[in-house]
Amino acid sequence: MTNCNFVNNSATGEGSLGGAIRMNSGTVSNCNFTDNDAYYGGAVCFLNTGSVTNCNFTGNSAQYGGAVYFYDEGSVPNCNFINNPASGWGGAIRFSKTGAVTNCNFTDNSAYRGGAVYLSSTGNVTNCNFINNKATSTNSWGGAVFFNREGTVTNCNL
Repeated sequence: MTNCNFVNNSATGEGSLGGAIRMNSGTVSNCNFTDNDAYYGGAVCFLNTGSVTNCNFTGNSAQYGGAVYFYDEGSVPNCNFINNPASGWGGAIRFSKTGAVTNCNFTDNSAYRGGAVYLSSTGNVTNCNFINNKATSTNSWGGAVFFNREGTVTNCNL
């Protein structure tokens, strides 16, 4: 999927997948996602390994993964995430397994845990900027990034 715009799309109901795109695996590149909604992955949901590259996500929402949800491993290089809320985990991105986030910008995203990024397993977050992201839980775990296991954050502005 390349060079597309997705605006005001939704997948409704508990357990719905990908407000704009639901893919088994693959790559989404050079796309814009605005105001999309689903239970898993407000804009994009991958059931297997996937990648989102050079995309912009604004105002998408979900229970898990306000903008993007990976059921498996995934990578997210060179993307922008603005004002994507999740009532559960991962305001902008939720990885169920290992994930890599590189050269991304996160602004005003929020979630119960992992205001911008939530990784259920291990992962790396490199060369990213985080501005005003929030974890909304009582314990407020991971305003910018939450690792459920091990992870590294390198050369990021928090």
